[in-house]
Amino acid sequence: VSKANGVCFEECTFTRLGITAVKMIEGVQNSHFIGNHFYDISGGAINIGDPLWMNNDVVNPTDIRKIMKNCDVMNNYIHDVAVDYLSAAAVSLSWGADMDFCHNEIFNIPYSGFHIGYGWNIDFDNVLKNLTISNNFVHDFMGEGVSDGGGIYTIGNSSGDGYNVISGNYIKNVLDNSGPLYCDNGSTYYELFNNLVDLSDVKEWAGGDVPLSWMQLNSGADHIIVRDNHTTIDNYNNNTGSDSVIVSNTIIEN
Repeated sequence: VSKANGVCFEECTFTRLGITAVKMIEGVQNSHFIGNHFYDISGGAINIGDPLWMNNDVVNPTDIRKIMKNCDVMNNYIHDVAVDYLSAAAVSLSWGADMDFCHNEIFNIPYSGFHIGYGWNIDFDNVLKNLTISNNFVHDFMGEGVSDGGGIYTIGNSSGDGYNVISGNYIKNVLDNSGPLYCDNGSTYYELFNNLVDLSDVKEWAGGDVPLSWMQLNSGADHIIVRDNHTTIDNYNNNTGSDSVIVSNTIIEN
């Protein structure tokens, strides 16, 4: 889907496809995925935007018609995707504004549930803002040898125009590292709260050489707020800057 406005996929089934099920690029706006079923797909289910982080016309266009905007992903049932391209996330977003990814169930996938952003530690102006990822159930994933992902995974800086919200998600049975909640290199301006991470059924990650952790905040990440979450383990990794806050998170006894 390219250069479109008002395109909605609702109560559709996407299956037996040889690459990503649906990709939106070049300024798609006011277009949504609601109540769909994605399964048995070679690549990811939904890809919003292009990962061309060196192209200013993609990451921060001066023409507002080219901004990926208001593309919501809600109430979808996504499983058994990325069956051939194992490093594809179920749902990915490069840069966009005013989007809600809510009330989706994602499971039995080889890599991340949600992948947000690109660009690593390189700080540049972009349009990523006002993103809400909430009340999703992501479970039983990363069990096929692909690591360094998460249930909700972010990388690269956002616009800095307010905090993006990650809240109310239930993440269970992550089978490989690095973190169910994972803000990787350069991630900025995310607030993570009221999430539940359940690793009670996971004894060790694949290979056994990395300790279980409920959260990973990597180098270059900053302006990250992590508060009022619940987890079944106490270990986490924090390599963020001084402007990040981790407070009032609760360990649930098994």
